Amino acid sequence: MIDSRDKQLLEEHETSSLVTTVVLTLLLVGVLLTRLYNYLLFHSLAEVFSVIIACGVFLFAWNFRRLAENNYLLIIGVGYLFVGIVDLLHALAFRGMGVFPDYGTNLPTQLWLVARLVESLSLLIGPLFLTTGKLSARTVFLAYFLGVAALLWSVFAGSFPAAYQEGVGLTEFKIASEYAFCVLLLGAAVVTYRQRSHFQRDVLLLLFLSIGTVILSELSFTLYTDPYGTANLVGHLLKIISFYLLYVAIIQTGLVSPYSLLLRDLKQSNDQLLSERARLNAALEQMRAAEAERERLLAEVRRQAEEQEDILRTVSHDLRTPLTVIRGRAQLLERDLAKTGENGRVRQSLDSILSATRQMNSMIQDLVDSARLGSGRLQLNPIPLDPLRFILEMKDRLPSVMQAERIAVEVPDLPIPAVRADPARLERILTNLLTNALKYSEGEVKVTLGLEEGQVRISISDRGRGIAPEELPHLFERFYRTQVGREHRESLGLGLYITKGLVEAHGGRIWVESQPGQGSTFSFTLPVASE
Repeated sequence: MIDSRDKQLLEEHETSSLVTTVVLTLLLVGVLLTRLYNYLLFHSLAEVFSVIIACGVFLFAWNFRRLAENNYLLIIGVGYLFVGIVDLLHALAFRGMGVFPDYGTNLPTQLWLVARLVESLSLLIGPLFLTTGKLSARTVFLAYFLGVAALLWSVFAGSFPAAYQEGVGLTEFKIASEYAFCVLLLGAAVVTYRQRSHFQRDVLLLLFLSIGTVILSELSFTLYTDPYGTANLVGHLLKIISFYLLYVAIIQTGLVSPYSLLLRDLKQSNDQLLSERARLNAALEQMRAAEAERERLLAEVRRQAEEQEDILRTVSHDLRTPLTVIRGRAQLLERDLAKTGENGRVRQSLDSILSATRQMNSMIQDLVDSARLGSGRLQLNPIPLDPLRFILEMKDRLPSVMQAERIAVEVPDLPIPAVRADPARLERILTNLLTNALKYSEGEVKVTLGLEEGQVRISISDRGRGIAPEELPHLFERFYRTQVGREHRESLGLGLYITKGLVEAHGGRIWVESQPGQGSTFSFTLPVASE
């Protein structure tokens, strides 16, 4: 924001700018009038006028180079300093000045070409370095010094191509060079237009007018045959105008409106920073809203999971009550039949009832455990356990219906460390895996123990039908049943899902290896109990 004091200063500068324009216009007219008196005086004043402006552009750019955030001012300022130096040599070498009497008209013409080459290249290169990193002022100055020094050496050493021949006029090289400069200046205008976002609109217009006037000046210098002729006069007037326009664009505008030239990049950076800040604030608000929505959804999921668990707990209690009665009565009948020695159809029916109650009780427990895993409310009571001893004792407790005699526990060669596990949950894991292995295979089911990545590994292998490769990725999903499982219709597809959840709750992992027709091996790990 610009306060009232700043507005007053700007108005004063605008008044000063108007006065400066009037004074410079009068000086331009005065220089033109000197042509009526003496062309040599006109030429000297025109060149001195251009040299003064070129040096002023350099001084302004050099002193403000640290404030500018790009290289444009630096390149233009240093470039026009050397243009002014060569123009001064051109003025001193002009015919009639007597400074370089042995060189004739060719020398000032060659120096003119050197100055215009440096000017054209500076106007072309300057916009190209607007968006690059900051250049060293010493490096830019040294580059111009070496380049101009090499050109001047070639001129005074006689290796620079001739530009003017006495009695003939301009050489083809001179005319071609002027056209080449016009092409370079057109390129400078194009590059400046592409970088227009870095310039204020009125500054950009002044730069275009300055470049356009230089082009017209160069074209006029392709037409003269006499250094004192009209085409030469017009060319110098256009050159004065182009330098004046550059002065207004860089020096006057820079001093009057520092916000729009020297600090324009700073203002743009500030605007970009404010825009980026607003964008980040908006993104932050969106993240906060998304986080709040996520928390709400998580709370809703937890609430629904808790409700589901409460419902399943109630249902399981209601189901288990009559199931317990049925199982108790069946066990009483089993004892009575044992006394009588009955082994017929009644005994078979009683075994079926007991097997069905065990299966039903297992399904109910699966539903309850599945709900607890889903809600994250599963509780463990881990203690140090000897895994080998635990498995052997569990095998002895298995009911006869599970055919525990088919289970072979291999005693490892190396001692297996104790694990930290919940006994009830570990028994559930082993029961689920052993039940599946015994159910879907014939022959021996092998249990092996070992070490896996610093944990104890327990593997259960069978020689059954195996599992199809396409079913392996889904094996531990909730309610997933293999083709074989769907044929038996004896489970809900929760056993392996619960097993995986129990293993991971202990801090272990579970995986399966299987080949169709060769059997399957389910392995899981448990963390070693700390000493």
